[in-house]
Amino acid sequence: SSGINAEYGESFLLFWPNRNGFKMKFNKAVSGSRRKNRARHFNAPSHIRRKIMSAPLSKELRSKYNARSMPVRKDDEVQIVRGHYKGQQTGKVVQVYRKKFVIYVDRI
Repeated sequence: SSGINAEYGESFLLFWPNRNGFKMKFNKAVSGSRRKNRARHFNAPSHIRRKIMSAPLSKELRSKYNARSMPVRKDDEVQIVRGHYKGQQTGKVVQVYRKKFVIYVDRI
């Protein structure tokens, strides 16, 4: 037995309610599996890593470009918000190493 009741079929799994009564999955073409999502994240090609390595914009830039976040590029001015180097100081992006999900920042 596969653990799924045969009389409900596959559509039963798509509309399983969570605590709030909402659907947990909206698109049946996209997997909800943590294992598959992690695999796709860490095996993502460069053009998708670019999108993953996006950063939120400041209030001024948000209104200027009409977007909340953008992919980080070389020569961008960035502010560190997590870790040992966080603070109000800004630095310039020297390199974006997509293969390792790393951003090198000057003056930090």
